[in-house]
Amino acid sequence: MGEVLLNQEIDNESVYSETIAQNLLENSWWTSETSNWTVNSGSVGVEEDESGFMNLTMDSNASCQVNQRVALKPNRCYFVMFDVQVTRYVKGLFGVHFNGNFKSGNPDLGLRRLSQGYETIIGTIQTPETWIHPQLVFAGSIHQADGAGSIRRSLYDLTELYGKGKEPEANEFYSIMPNQQDEFGVYLSIREAFTSLDRKIRQCQNSVYATDKEAEQVFLFEMQNKTELIGMDNTTLKNINGFYADGHLSTSRDLLKLGLHATGYKKILSIWAKKKHRAFVHGKNFREIEVEATVEDEFLEKTYTILGGKSGALGNNVLNSLVLLTDDEGELYLATVMGSSGKTGKTDRYEAMKLLVDTAKQRKTNPTYQPAELFKAKSGSIIVMPKGDPHFFTYSPPESLYSVNETECIPPASVTKLINALVVLDNITNLHETFEIKESDILKGSGPILYEGDIISFWDAFHFLFLPSANTIAKAFSRVVGHKIIQARGYVE
Repeated sequence: MGEVLLNQEIDNESVYSETIAQNLLENSWWTSETSNWTVNSGSVGVEEDESGFMNLTMDSNASCQVNQRVALKPNRCYFVMFDVQVTRYVKGLFGVHFNGNFKSGNPDLGLRRLSQGYETIIGTIQTPETWIHPQLVFAGSIHQADGAGSIRRSLYDLTELYGKGKEPEANEFYSIMPNQQDEFGVYLSIREAFTSLDRKIRQCQNSVYATDKEAEQVFLFEMQNKTELIGMDNTTLKNINGFYADGHLSTSRDLLKLGLHATGYKKILSIWAKKKHRAFVHGKNFREIEVEATVEDEFLEKTYTILGGKSGALGNNVLNSLVLLTDDEGELYLATVMGSSGKTGKTDRYEAMKLLVDTAKQRKTNPTYQPAELFKAKSGSIIVMPKGDPHFFTYSPPESLYSVNETECIPPASVTKLINALVVLDNITNLHETFEIKESDILKGSGPILYEGDIISFWDAFHFLFLPSANTIAKAFSRVVGHKIIQARGYVE
């Protein structure tokens, strides 16, 4: 983004000054419900979507909207941008309407049809020299729209940004405007975004140069530090993905400690709970990708409810699973299975997982109980989840209620990526921030197909990492976050 803006012939003083126009609509992302907006007609609501965005929603057989007064200036050009989603449509317009007689541009922007998710509507409007302000702006179902939909977004003063007669077209401005969001997923104002960009440019001038390989090594070092912090005393990491490598080993007991610590991150739990997720990948190959959870098993789920977890495989001989599950009494268990087989076409790991839980339930009343069935894995452990914040138990996790060879060292495979995720969460506060995939990030194996130049948010990338265990995402995380760690320290280890 910095290169794009620096290549534009824009006066730096006007771009980076503190007088740059900000979003002229108050609370256009509805983060404060409908404050600053007056209900004009109908009944509207504000709902949060799965990405954490707040949206104005309505379901009406007639006009249904909110409004606020905006003090537009005479002889100015304004950029209008709204995300609109229409889930039911009969007639009318879902979007925005600006009161007043404009010199040019359409004061009605929105959709007159059903949409596939949110569609971004952009345009420019120009006020005449005799403009009378302030005027009302309406958001919702306009002109007696009959249907259901939701809406969000912003309004910017291009004349203030660029100067009279230098204002870009709507598409041109949209292509270069900073696409930054704050920690709540709300797009920053133009003033905040350009100021942030200016700060980043100055930081880069004094930044520490590091190669991508150095960044990846720093990231791996942080992963190793994380295992020590959690108390994974019998774990040695040689790579960030969990690929086979001499000495890259862990134990089922260590993976229990890892899983217990991970459940203290609400963002991880929110992703574990999903069976599928739809993501939007931007860049030259814009597309939607839907991924499904791999931690599931029909046999196990006949008796217990899987709440999430992480699986991993190295061929057919090392199949591992770390699973959070519950029984019909609401008791929570965390269990790990390592080194099961899948040669017969059906893995044994979830049969081994069921045996762990069955035995744990028996041992709560009979501590000496021993199962008669064969345990179909090399190693396994299970605990009852302790009450309270799991991080309270990082240094004193509960003893395993039942285990089989729980200190035997076995390759952890892709369960390693859970440690990868913890390092990312410790260093990235805004998961709506985006990053770009490099050719060097792309790895074969599990996960959706990604290409060089794909732009994805950390939030969507986390779903790729957990649900289908994307190798490319783990590699990209190590590069992107590794560089952030280096710049935060001011040096390379």
